[in-house]
Amino acid sequence: MEGSPVTLEVEVTGFPEPTLTWYKKGQKLSTDGHLQVLHKDTRHSVFIPKVCKADEGLYVAQAQNPSGTLSSNVILHVTGNCRPPITRINWITLCVVYVSMSLMYWLLTQ
Repeated sequence: MEGSPVTLEVEVTGFPEPTLTWYKKGQKLSTDGHLQVLHKDTRHSVFIPKVCKADEGLYVAQAQNPSGTLSSNVILHVTGNCRPPITRINWITLCVVYVSMSLMYWLLTQ
């Protein structure tokens, strides 16, 4: 669901130890302000603290060593509509419009 945390995880073993690369829609992923690419022992993961519609798509974990290459795929679907809450400035604007309309009504009916 939009706004929820998401973790995509794979466990990779082999000899020699394989290197693992994550891809989203064919583009290599790396840690940035929106997501984290993590690796601990044999576990590799992508962590998204607050998933959004832009995160939807095909994710590929590709492991490679001199013996070959293997990959695992998953398609992430994001549901829900996480709209930002009405801010204080919007409430103030709404109140000003309401007062203005009420004043105009009162003046026209006098």
